[in-house]
Amino acid sequence: MSTDTTSIEAAGMRFEGMQLVVLVGAALAIVGAFLTWVSIGSGSLGTAGGSASASGIAMFGDVSPIFNGVVTAVLAVVCAALAATGFERENAQTAAVVLGVLVTVLAGVYVVAPNIPLGGGPGAQLVGALLQPGLGLWLTVLGGVGMAGGGLAAYYG
Repeated sequence: MSTDTTSIEAAGMRFEGMQLVVLVGAALAIVGAFLTWVSIGSGSLGTAGGSASASGIAMFGDVSPIFNGVVTAVLAVVCAALAATGFERENAQTAAVVLGVLVTVLAGVYVVAPNIPLGGGPGAQLVGALLQPGLGLWLTVLGGVGMAGGGLAAYYG
C-alpha cells in the first residue's frame, strides 16, 4: 500500500490513502448516476415553455445504450469492489485507472460533445446545443477522475 497515514476502519476492513480516494470517487459516480445529467431549460425547443431533465439512469433506455448512468454506475461498483478487496495488487490499481477513465469519458462526452451520444446528425447537434449539464453529470465526471487519479497515485506511490 502507501505510506500515507490516512485510514478508516469499517466492517472489519481497513481502507487507506489512495484506496479511500478511489472508493469516494466510485461513490460519487454511483450517486451522480441517479441525479440529473442533462436538462433543457424553459422556452427551448419542444419544452412548450417548461423544462425537461433526465438522470443518468433514465438515459439508458431513452438516449443511449452506452453513454448513460447505468453503465457508469456498474463500472463504479466494479471499481469499488476491486478497491475494497485487493487494492494492494497492481492489477486492481490499473483497473481503477481504466474504469475511472471510462466513467469520465462516458459521462464527460455530454459536456464536450453532447451530439455524439444522441446519434449525431443535424437534429442531435441542435438538441445537443440546448442541453445543460446537471449536477449528477458533474458528480459522475468528478467521481471518474477520482477513481482514475486514486488508482494512478496508488500505482506510482
